[in-house]
Amino acid sequence: MLARFLIFSQKRIKMSDTTKCRQECLNESLSCENKNCKHWIEYDQDYNCSLIAIDKNGAMTLDEISKRLGLSLVRIKQIEEAAINKVKKRNGQLIKELLHE
Repeated sequence: MLARFLIFSQKRIKMSDTTKCRQECLNESLSCENKNCKHWIEYDQDYNCSLIAIDKNGAMTLDEISKRLGLSLVRIKQIEEAAINKVKKRNGQLIKELLHE
């Protein structure tokens, strides 16, 4: 059951990646002006879109991410560690819930 949940989550993430805004930027080769978009970053080389940055560059180092977001490498490491801890905590809760079913 856990494997089905993870596969469903991955598919859901991929479906949400195809935003209208992203497609317009790629089709017109223009940087995104929609600063309210949750994927917007101030980085013209990637059309100001984190989704386009990932499509173009694949996996990036923390240093590359820090340059795109305009944050220090130390801050990016802190954010990464917080995200990893959050995922571990949620996965632990999910596993407990699945075991009790």
